[in-house]
Parts: sequence; C-alpha cells; structure tokens
Amino acid sequence: MDIRNALTIAAGIVGGLAATRASADTNIYCISAAMELSEALSTISATRVDTNADEIRIRIGTYYAPLAGFAGAATTGHNLSILGGYVDATCQERTFDASMTILDGNGTSTVVTIDTASSDANVAVSGLTFRNGKGVTSDSNGVGAGGLKVGDPGPIGTGGVLIDRNIFLANEGVPLYFPNTSFAAGGLLAATDGVYLIVRNNLFLGNISSNASAAFVFSNNPIDFSNNTVVGNIANDQSQVPRSSVFHFTITALRLTSNIFWANGGGENAVDFDFDGYAPDTVASAANDFELVAGLPHSTISDRNVDPLFVGPTNMRLSSSSPLINIGTLAPGPGGLSLVDLDGAPRVDSAAVDIGAYETSYIFVDGFGD
Repeated sequence: MDIRNALTIAAGIVGGLAATRASADTNIYCISAAMELSEALSTISATRVDTNADEIRIRIGTYYAPLAGFAGAATTGHNLSILGGYVDATCQERTFDASMTILDGNGTSTVVTIDTASSDANVAVSGLTFRNGKGVTSDSNGVGAGGLKVGDPGPIGTGGVLIDRNIFLANEGVPLYFPNTSFAAGGLLAATDGVYLIVRNNLFLGNISSNASAAFVFSNNPIDFSNNTVVGNIANDQSQVPRSSVFHFTITALRLTSNIFWANGGGENAVDFDFDGYAPDTVASAANDFELVAGLPHSTISDRNVDPLFVGPTNMRLSSSSPLINIGTLAPGPGGLSLVDLDGAPRVDSAAVDIGAYETSYIFVDGFGD
C-alpha cells in the first residue's frame, strides 16, 4: 500500500456487519461483501428513535449489486456517509485511490440509490467507483440514474449532499420515453434543497443517456461543481436540442470551477455543457476547459478551449505536457477543495491546482481495473 494514500483512523471498529460506535453519535458499518452492503443500507433505512449518524465503510475490492441494486434511505435526523477504500479487516486504514473500491451494477440496475425524500439528513459519498449501472426513469421511481442516485427532484430532501472523489464509469440512464423530453442521468443524479450540493473531484467517463449523460444536479439553492473531469459521455436523444453531459436546475447559482468538459458527444446538437439548461443566467464559470458549449454563462473568468492532453484514451490524468497543469483555482467557492485527488495525491501541490480530478505530481497508473 502506498503510504501517501493511506490514513489510519482511530476508531474501535469490529469486522462484520454489526454497527459499532466510533463516537457518541456515529454508527460504523465495516463492509467486505455485497450482501453486507445491502444489509447495512436496509438497516439504516429503518425508523429509529436515536439521532445517530451512520457511516458505511467499504473495503477495497469489487462488489456486484443485486438485481435491484444497492438501495437505502437517509432518514430524518441520521446523517449518512458511504466511504470506499478501506484496506484492513476492521476498516481502520484507508487508501484514497477511488479506483480500488468498485460497485458494479451488472448492467441491470442503478448501482446505488439513496432515498432522501422529505429527509433533512446530510449525505456524503466518497472514494468509490460506480460501474456498469443502468437506471430507468419511471412514474414510480422518479428520474433514473445509472451509477448513483441521491435524492430525486420530487419529493426532495433538505439535507446537504457531498459527492466527492468518485469515478462514474460506463453507466446508462434510460428515460421513460425515447425520444422525448424526458431524460435520465447516465452517471449521477444528486438532488436536494439543502444548504449545499457539492460535486467535486469526480471522474465521469463513458456514461450514456438521452440527456445529462454524466450527471444531473438539481437544487433550488446554490450548487458547486468543481475539479471534475467529464469526458467521453454520450447524450443520444437527438430530439433534445441541445443536450449535454451535465444538466443543471437551480434558481439561484451554479458555480463551475476548474472542471474539464471534453469529447462528450451523441451526434448533432450534443454539447459538453449547456449554460442555459432550465435556469439561464445562473452559471458562474471560472478556470474550466470546455470543448463545445451552448449558451453563455452569467459570468466567466479564465475559461479555456484547449486539448487537455490526457495520458491516454482511458487514462484521464494529465500528461506532463498538458496546458491545464497548475492553472486551476485554489478558491472554488463554498464547496472548497478536496484534500486529495482521485489517486490520493495531495490536491494542492503548487501555487495552483490542476484543472480536473487529478494532480500530476505522482506516477501515473494506467486504466481502471479490478
């Protein structure tokens, strides 16, 4: 294990499914099998009289979802964290390399669904790879998402949501009607009316849907979307003009900072980002790299249109000759910076950060594997 990617957590945690207490108000679940993850999510969904937070720690490895996916609910009064990368049997030591903990949807279901309807619980998801999910929009389930679904536009929760340092790889969102104006998110759906919705330091690669091929973010409050790499996602419903990799809805503000939007397609009128979305004049854009956009942001500072020069076709780290090294911002907004990147390298390594989800100071690792 690479020392720079590991953190020892001082908490008395036992192996197996049973929750233990890391502090006076947090239940810890140490997960080493797919069935244990399903059971933990079922347990936290139950109504209870305490107000303990729940933390699900998942050991490194590959976990194949059951037919209906991994699903649970963040209930009122119980904040929820789902964290990948634990390397020991007692979930005390953690690697921050998000590629080492893989949740696979088998091409049959949303990989992970967290219901937050009418809940005030805060939800944080970090350090995981969501792969091969297939989420279907329906009258009963709301907007579908292939990789991860946290909340729904209706009924909507009121807790904060943090999606930090995850990989969304080869997921599919299937709309209720195709072609039509309905849509589903390929990689991620995050919806809340809480005081924060933060999506930062994630990789969205090779996801597909009618629209919102990488992600759909929804809130009536400000949204922070920073240091993400959004590449090679396909929005394929040509009746929707335009359509983009990331779809947003907010009536206040969407803050885009230090992201890469590149080579996202799906035919004519498919763009990397649509500034208008459902809420024109709400997007503040700074230090992003866009290949193709529709509309104009409310404000823009230091945005670019340059080839990122990735290491390779499936390796979205920046090569040593990339023009995006050390030109990101250290002040991405209220969402702040992650402490480390997707490999576990320090997020701040110079006077500025690199644009996208990876820093370049450490040895590159090829591809994504089990």
